[in-house]
Amino acid sequence: YRVHGEHETVGRLVYVNEDGSVWKDEHVFDSFDLADFPMQLREILEGLDAAERARGRGQVDVNAGAHCKYCPAYRSCSATTGLIQALPDEIRGLGSRDFLTTRDVGEIWARFKDLLAISKKIDEELKAFVRAHPGEVELPDGRVVMEIPKGRDRINGERALAIARSYGATDAELLGCVSRSEWTELRAMNPKKKGRAA
Repeated sequence: YRVHGEHETVGRLVYVNEDGSVWKDEHVFDSFDLADFPMQLREILEGLDAAERARGRGQVDVNAGAHCKYCPAYRSCSATTGLIQALPDEIRGLGSRDFLTTRDVGEIWARFKDLLAISKKIDEELKAFVRAHPGEVELPDGRVVMEIPKGRDRINGERALAIARSYGATDAELLGCVSRSEWTELRAMNPKKKGRAA
C-alpha cells in the first residue's frame, strides 16, 4: 500500500472444484492490517533467529498457538499440556463477570484462542477414528457416535452470471440479485496504531 497509496486491498483464495466451478474466499485488508504486515514479518524473522540461537544452546522454547494443529508432537508438548492444565483456574471467574477485570479477560482470551486450535486438532483426530470404526464408538450414556451423510446445493455464481449476461441481463438487474451480509468481529489488534482502541 506504500507503493500505490491504496488504503484497502482484497486478499482472495480461489478454489477450483473438479467440475470446474469456482469458489472464492476473500478478505478485505484495511490500512491498519496493511500497516501491521511489516511488523508481523519482522517479528517472525526475529523469532526464527531467537529459536535458532536457543537450539544452538540445546534449549527448546515452545509456545501454544494456532500453529499447534500442524505439529505431530502436540499431545506431549509442554506448552499444550500446560495450557490445558492451567485453564480451569483461568476460567473460574467466567460465571461471575462482576469479579473479572479487563486484565483477566485479556489473559483468558489469549489462552482460550490457543486452546481452540488444540481442540480443533483433537476434534479432527476423534472424527477420523470414528470414521475408521463405524458404529463402534459408544458414549458413557449409551449413545453411539455415527456419521450421518449431509449435503447442500450451491449455485455456481460465475456460471449463473455468465448465463444471465448471455440472456441480456443489465448490470442494474444483476446488482439487484446481490445481497450483502454485514457483521462485526472481535480481533486482537495492536493498540499503538492510530485510531485503534486499546
